[in-house]
Amino acid sequence: NTIAVGAVDDDDVIAEFSNEPARRESLTVYAPGVDLWCPLGWPDEDSVGKCSGTSFAAGIVSGAVALYLELQPQASVATVRDAIEKSLDTVYDDKNRAQSGAGRINLSKLVKQ
Repeated sequence: NTIAVGAVDDDDVIAEFSNEPARRESLTVYAPGVDLWCPLGWPDEDSVGKCSGTSFAAGIVSGAVALYLELQPQASVATVRDAIEKSLDTVYDDKNRAQSGAGRINLSKLVKQ
């Protein structure tokens, strides 16, 4: 009963450094995690660049869940999980094959439930 988080690029292709979709006992939710703008250097340097990683994707998914819970404060864990599953868009492997049992979180779909 876990939710694994992975990263996708702008085309919803699973990043080469990311985990693959989990099997039946888990849910894998993907979010943007490739070439995202991020701060570089020291705080006073005002420098930005592009960063990648599943840590960025995990923050996006966590924020989406927090927003859902703000809108649905009485939601149970099962309800949140179900809402996430219903909000996913298709993700693809590096051979452009759609992956089942996983998807990219779609915030618009999530908050409309």
